[in-house]
Amino acid sequence: MGGVINIITYNDKYSQSINLSARYSDTENKIRNNGIGNGSNNISVNVVQPLRNTILGLNYNQNAIVNDQSIELIEIDQIHKKSIGSYIIWNLSEHQNVNFNMQSYGQTEKGESKLMNTHTDITRNNFSLSHKVWNFEQTITSNNYSRNYVQKRPLGKLEKDDLTSEKFLEYEVLYNKKIGTNVISTGLEIYRANYQSDRIKSGKQDIINRSLFGQYDIDIIDKINAIIGVRLDDYSNYKSVVSPRIGLMYRYKENWKFRTAWSQGFRAPSFMERFIDWNHIQFNYTVIGNPDLQPERSTGMTLGAEYTNTNKYQMSLIFYHTQFENLINDFTLKPGLLSYQNIEKATFSGIELISQWYISEQWNSRFGINWINNRDGDNKIIPNTMPLSINGTGSYNNPRNFINISINTKWVAPYRPQEYDAQKGVFVFAEQKLKGYALITVRSTLKIYDSLQLSLGVENAGNYTNSRFGPFIGRAAYLELSTQLEQGK
Repeated sequence: MGGVINIITYNDKYSQSINLSARYSDTENKIRNNGIGNGSNNISVNVVQPLRNTILGLNYNQNAIVNDQSIELIEIDQIHKKSIGSYIIWNLSEHQNVNFNMQSYGQTEKGESKLMNTHTDITRNNFSLSHKVWNFEQTITSNNYSRNYVQKRPLGKLEKDDLTSEKFLEYEVLYNKKIGTNVISTGLEIYRANYQSDRIKSGKQDIINRSLFGQYDIDIIDKINAIIGVRLDDYSNYKSVVSPRIGLMYRYKENWKFRTAWSQGFRAPSFMERFIDWNHIQFNYTVIGNPDLQPERSTGMTLGAEYTNTNKYQMSLIFYHTQFENLINDFTLKPGLLSYQNIEKATFSGIELISQWYISEQWNSRFGINWINNRDGDNKIIPNTMPLSINGTGSYNNPRNFINISINTKWVAPYRPQEYDAQKGVFVFAEQKLKGYALITVRSTLKIYDSLQLSLGVENAGNYTNSRFGPFIGRAAYLELSTQLEQGK
C-alpha cells in the first residue's frame, strides 16, 4: 500500500442509458499474410438504470486478441478475456449512501512453439461494500485471484502445472472535514493478504498490514497554501514505517501557481520477489527469490510552475528528484540464474513540460517534453532509460460534432540501449546508438446518426519496428461502432 489519501466525492447525476460498442483491430503484417479475418475484436455493453433513490449498473466486456505470429518474442498466440460487473448505489438520504460493487474477470491464454505448448487460465473476483454518512466513509474490499499455468511438450508430455492464488481483504475508514477553506483528512486501513503458489519454496505466505494516515490542507495566507501529511504503516514482516509529506503552493496573480513538495516513501517487496522458485524452461533460465529483501525507501522533492489562461492556454513545468535506499531490482547471480537484490543507492530525476493550446472552438493542440536521468549509486544509467522524448497532439472537433480527428506523435531521441548478455550475466550497452524514431497514431470519429458513431484509427502509422529493443508491432488499424441510448437528461 502506498502513502496516498483518496478523497471520494459523490455525483448523483445519473440517467437511464445503454452503451454498446464493437471493435475490430489488426496489424498490417497479419492482414498481408493471413487476410482480414484473423484480427482481434472487442464487444462492450454498459447499462445504467435509476430507480427512485437507487441506481443500478451493469457492464460486460469480451475481448479476443490474436497475436502476430511473426513476432518471436511473443509466446502467447491467443488471449480471450471476459468480464462482467454490476453496482448498486442506494441513496438513503441527502447525506448518506451505500455503494455495492462486484466484478468478475476471466482470461485464457494459449501459445504454441516448437519447444513447448502453454495454456493459462486466470480468474479474478472483486467485491466492495461502502457506507458514507456526512464526512465519514467506511469500505470493505475483497479480491480473489487464481492463475493456472500448464506447460506441455508438443507430443503431450506434461512439464509443469502451476497453480497460483491470492486472497486480499481490506477494511478502510476515511474522514474528511472542511473548516472554512481548510480541509482535514484522516483514515485507517487494515488488510490481510494470503498468497499460495507452486512457484514459491514454502508454498504459502501471509501478510498483515495496518496503516494510519492524516493530511491537513491549509491556506496560510491569501496566496499561500500548504499541505502537511503523514502515514504510518505497520507490517507483520517488517518494522513500522513513517512517511511524511509537505507541500506548498504560491498563487501569483490570477494565472500563475508555483508548487514545491517534499516526501518520503517506501515499497515492501512482493511475495514473488521474496519467495519465487521458478524454472522458465522455454527460455532456459531460473528465477529464485530473496527472502532477505528489505523495503525500498525513497526521499523525493518536486518543483513546479503552472500557467493557466482559461480561454486559450495551459502550461506546467515540473522538476523531480528522488533518492532511493535499498532499491529493489533484479540481477544475475550467474548466467541463467536470476534473483532480486537491494541496491544501496539510486537516483531518479527528470523534467516534464506539458502545454495545451485551445486554438479555436474546433482546433486544439497539446505538447510535452519528458527528460529522464535515472542512475544507480555508481552513477551508471539504469538499463533501458530513454533520456528524452517529445510528444504532441493536434485535434479537430466539428462544431456540429459530425466528425472528430486527432493525430498523436511521440518522438524518442537517439539513445544507447542496454541488453542482457546471457554469457557474461550482465547488461551491456549496444554497440551503436538507436536513431531517433517517431510513433504516430491517427484517430477519427464519424457521427452517422444521433446515437451511432463510427471510429477509425491507425496506430504506429509510420510502421517503425525494432526486433531487438521494440516496438515489435508495426502498423495496426481498428474499426469501432458504438451507440448510446439515453433517457432522462
